[in-house]
Amino acid sequence: MTAADRRDASVLRVVGELRGLLDRLHDPVSNRRREADDIRTALQILCRVSEHEAIRKICALASRIIESNPDPDDRIRRALKAHVDALEIFSTFDLAGDGASLDSKMIDGLENLAKAAAR
Repeated sequence: MTAADRRDASVLRVVGELRGLLDRLHDPVSNRRREADDIRTALQILCRVSEHEAIRKICALASRIIESNPDPDDRIRRALKAHVDALEIFSTFDLAGDGASLDSKMIDGLENLAKAAAR
């Protein structure tokens, strides 16, 4: 296994953890603020381990959503889920860093979603 393979596996592992955190965020008895802090921490870790600019941008956008909504509701959870889905797509299909317009189109859409969620 190469270093790049290990990094990709690390990204996918953190994405899996993010999915679990989002599920807990949806639980009505969960401490949403604590779950949001855990999500932000996982995003920060992902930003550090990824070498791909697109993944770092998506993490930053998702973090901004959490920072502007420290007690996230279901609308915010869905916005965060879209970002986590994008992270998984970029990681699984190695789209990050390919320089294609798909990167920018997806990130533009996520930026618009982040702006809408911040309102």
